[in-house]
Amino acid sequence: MLTPLLAGSTVHLWPAPDTVELRGFGDYLDRNGIGFMSSVPSFWKLALRFAAPPARRLARVHVGSAPLARSHWEDIAGFAGTRNVFNMLGMTETANWIAGGALDDRGAADGYVGKPWGGELAVLRNDGVIAPEGRGEVLVRSPSIMLGYWQRPDLDADAFIGGWFRTGDIGELASDGRLTLVGRIKTEINRGGIKVQAEEIDLLLERHPDIVEACAFGMPDPIAGELVAAAVVLKPGAAFDPEAIKAWCRTMARPDAVPSRLFALDAIPRNERGKLVRADIHRLVEAVP
Repeated sequence: MLTPLLAGSTVHLWPAPDTVELRGFGDYLDRNGIGFMSSVPSFWKLALRFAAPPARRLARVHVGSAPLARSHWEDIAGFAGTRNVFNMLGMTETANWIAGGALDDRGAADGYVGKPWGGELAVLRNDGVIAPEGRGEVLVRSPSIMLGYWQRPDLDADAFIGGWFRTGDIGELASDGRLTLVGRIKTEINRGGIKVQAEEIDLLLERHPDIVEACAFGMPDPIAGELVAAAVVLKPGAAFDPEAIKAWCRTMARPDAVPSRLFALDAIPRNERGKLVRADIHRLVEAVP
């Protein structure tokens, strides 16, 4: 909310939406003259299913806090009536957005978040080197970075390296400063020594014609250490055929990224901020034979 409040705008907080409320979402935007929206991808997955688009075009849309597929990005732009839709990178510890990429930017794709806004980016490579480009943990320096965690100096030591704040995101930073996020360190799946990003599997499965939403996670395996598993929400009327989904994945991704186990859910559980919690979903399905 910091940006619109600083600009002197009126902020509307949408309640935790159910399908009845969402049917009136487009009309709500029109009646209140709302031109800017900021929300998470999961909100849009529901809105695109249940709400009619507003008659009045939005001026700008920010989407953040979870992986955003290019196809979903395009659908949001169609609903909002504008190409001015930005995929954002931000954290509480940075007080506001770190970076944002527009849908029509060169190189815009799954996970693309553009160049930094008022700060610097770098990556911490696997060899421990802080580099201005390449693949690794995303690091940020900005005037808005927190001073530290309240009365937790033990956490501060892990949060910074060489004057850079460690975001915990894994990204690919181009030589011109454009950043594409590929996953989170905490959600990496170690499949026989091969690192697989859970977010990569999410975006892969959500391209399947019968799948609305997906959440991947690692499950213990006595041989590989971990295997790739995923929970999926199917489109209405679609039949759950795990082997057919796996066969489709093999045509779209490397073998390591193909899920070994799939589970069908009516909905993906989320926390109060609209974010999925992979550990919770893992516990929900672990009793399934």
